[in-house]
Amino acid sequence: MPFSFLPEKNNILSFCVRVRSYLRNICVFTSMLQVTHKSCQVELTSGYHKKSPVKRRLNRVRRSRIGNIAGVICILLCSVIGAEAQEFTTSYAVVQYDNIKQLQRLNNNLFLSREMSFELRKREIITVQNEIAAKVDIIIEKAQKVSAMRPPNFHFTIRLFSSAKDAQTALFKRYNKKVKYISFYSRRDNLLYLSVRDADLHVVAHEFGHVVVEHYFNRAPPVQMHEVMAQYVETHITD
Repeated sequence: MPFSFLPEKNNILSFCVRVRSYLRNICVFTSMLQVTHKSCQVELTSGYHKKSPVKRRLNRVRRSRIGNIAGVICILLCSVIGAEAQEFTTSYAVVQYDNIKQLQRLNNNLFLSREMSFELRKREIITVQNEIAAKVDIIIEKAQKVSAMRPPNFHFTIRLFSSAKDAQTALFKRYNKKVKYISFYSRRDNLLYLSVRDADLHVVAHEFGHVVVEHYFNRAPPVQMHEVMAQYVETHITD
């Protein structure tokens, strides 16, 4: 996180509301100091002098304008922070996403088999993040069971994209290579590029198969064998 003083992303809105409130209070306090200073100057020369209605209106306008500026600053701050990818963790992965709509789309597309759905009901689920985290872990554990490969203590990152085109664009920026994949596991970066629009159970199981194979062997097998084993996991994920 580039700015250590910034709050957690889930508290951005309340943080900005507090900032705006603080700025308004500062503006009011500053205005009071200005009034007190001017009153003292008047008392030293000609006694107490009541401000005219026009001056009071001007002060209210100034405070209102400064408050609006504070609001704009808070909105800009929210947009800057929101531009960063958000993330949550599972037992095996870090899931990075841009917005809650991506999570909802992924969760709706990711239907589990009857056996895995039974396992899902055992998990404590409150938020959509909790449900996706549970699904990710259940599918990975089933992929390990199907492939008979259980690499110890492995972790990887899942980067969500709204569409395959977005994922392909990110891949091109990273590797300078045009592809037509709807998802892609990078062995070099240990990173899974996943389009939520296309992420059904079989697509996700296939990519998780690549992840399991990659972490199981000390030396990665040839690409063709990698693909064969990932396809095997995809085919038998609902067994």
